[in-house]
Amino acid sequence: MAEEEFGRRLLFDFFIHEAENIHNRVDWFLIFHGILFEAFLSTHYAVHRITLGTLGCLVSYVWLVAGVRQLWDVRQLVESVKDRNIMGAAAADLFKGMYKARAECQPRWIRWARATPAFCILLPFAVLVAWLAVTTTYADSGARFSALEIIGLAIALLTVAWAFLRGPTPSAEAIALLRDKNTSQEDGKDRGK
Repeated sequence: MAEEEFGRRLLFDFFIHEAENIHNRVDWFLIFHGILFEAFLSTHYAVHRITLGTLGCLVSYVWLVAGVRQLWDVRQLVESVKDRNIMGAAAADLFKGMYKARAECQPRWIRWARATPAFCILLPFAVLVAWLAVTTTYADSGARFSALEIIGLAIALLTVAWAFLRGPTPSAEAIALLRDKNTSQEDGKDRGK
């Protein structure tokens, strides 16, 4: 029974952690974009503007794509905490009731305005569009399609690198150390009985 409670608590803590991730990510990205926009507008050289604009587009794109996945993750966690087999009857019913009240009792005129899609998808998309607009018009002579080509290539390369480069993988020994530590602690508990 203690292991079930631990699992439920771990899932709930993870649920809270994911919500906090959204908050922190939005906070830092907005600060970063504010500083980057200021740098973009204060520079006088086209090469600096295209560089800063491309960076702004890339960061907005990363924020948008990570946000789409974050929304899926949060929805999966919401469904998990409402599941009686996972959380137990009392906790699952409490979460179901809370989400049902939100869906049915909120005034119709505000029900559509959900925070996670707004901060994970709509806001990053709006910032990406803003970066595209200012970057492609970085010179007073109108749109520069070379800027769009640079941004498109940068986004394509970033996507390939992001999707296929996994980075370093922990060794089997590193995982075994944790497993062995937990096993020896359990053995010690059994010996103490």
